[in-house]
Order: sequence, then structure tokens, then C-alpha cells
Amino acid sequence: MGGEKRSIIVPILWMMVLALMVVTRTQGKRINLGGVKEQGWKPDYNYTEWSMKQRFYVNDWLYFGYDRKFYNVLQVNKTAYENCISEDPVFNVTGGAGRDVFELKKPVTYYFLSGGGYCYHGMKVAVHAENHPPPPSEQPSPPAKNGSQSNFGTYNIMLLLGLAVITTLALQIIVLR
Repeated sequence: MGGEKRSIIVPILWMMVLALMVVTRTQGKRINLGGVKEQGWKPDYNYTEWSMKQRFYVNDWLYFGYDRKFYNVLQVNKTAYENCISEDPVFNVTGGAGRDVFELKKPVTYYFLSGGGYCYHGMKVAVHAENHPPPPSEQPSPPAKNGSQSNFGTYNIMLLLGLAVITTLALQIIVLR
């Protein structure tokens, strides 16, 4: 009975490792607005120029650090963004502590601003989130010099799967002894 329980543990551990690899691939990163945490969300900074130099992906998190006594963070639509209209926001990101995060959940352009007239002093930013590019092994391979397609990515996947099966079998044999 003890050997049966042990033999089930190894495949479960492999599935957990593979699941962790998938989760790690899709987790986003935290991006400090303005580029560095010290910059934060404050007037008289060109967030538009900054955001145009960045790449934002689905599941990334925007970090807004600001003085909560003066500023807020509002997600708005494009028209409100262009005209600095803070009434009826799509979402009030402000949590009250002045250290707020916002997850980019879809591949769309998000618009943020600060109310109270601060939008007119540069406190607005548009961020375009895109889907993550496929990992290198999933990208189409360039044609080989002889005109045939390369199967290098498929080969690597098959090799990894084969190694996983062999390792699992070897570990089960060791555990059963």
C-alpha cells in the first residue's frame, strides 16, 4: 500500500512542475509609473512620452505611488482622457493609501488620469496592453535552406516530454525498491 502512494506522488509532482512553468510564463510584472518608484504619480511629468517607450502586456500591473492628500487615480474612457474629465470614471483605482496597483487584464488601451485639475498638469497616461508574444519554441521556424520547414521547436518539446517520462519511470522504480 505504501508503494502505491509513493508511485502516485512522482507524476503529481511532475504535473505541479509543469503547471508552475505555465503560471510563471503568464504572470505579469509590476511596472512603476514613470519608470522608477521614486517618480510616482505627480504633476509636471510627461507620462505620455514615458508610456510610448514601454511595452505593456496582459497581466502586467501598473504601480501608482502618490500623495493621497492631493491626487487620485481614475480609469477613464478615451474622450475623458483627451479632455481631462474626471466625472463618472470607468473605475476608481484609488485605494486610499497612495500606493495602488492596477492589473492590465485585456489587450486594450487603458486611460488613466488624476482629478482635481491635475490632469491638466500632466497627470494622465494612456497604456496599450498587448498579449504576450509566443515563446521562442512556438514561433514559426524560418524555412531551411533546402526549402523544407524546420521542426526544431517540435523536436525540443518531444525531447522534454521523453525526458519527463523516462525520469518519472526511473523515480518510480527507485521509490518502489
